[in-house]
Amino acid sequence: MAAPHVSGAIALYLSANKGASYDEVYTALANNVDTDTLTLPNYTCGETNPNAYYPNNIYGYGRLNIFNAVNATLPKCTLWTDNFEVIGKEVKKVSQSTAATAATNAATL
Repeated sequence: MAAPHVSGAIALYLSANKGASYDEVYTALANNVDTDTLTLPNYTCGETNPNAYYPNNIYGYGRLNIFNAVNATLPKCTLWTDNFEVIGKEVKKVSQSTAATAATNAATL
């Protein structure tokens, strides 16, 4: 019964976070699970050390907690900073509109 529960959780998450990407939904659901109350059995289910970490082959990432996922703040991603070293190529900082135009032109080739 995991698929219906996860599908419902995704629908709830998307209703609260309209326009969220696949990666945002996946990160929110996978990083906001409950594992404290889970007791792993003594068999391995294909794992070499099942009690050491999550995700595992028994409980996956853990018990889904959609309340925490919806209320969590996702970390912001920085593509790069102004101070970095590139060997062999020249890198120029351009505006967002210039980058969008270049991407559009590249897509039409």
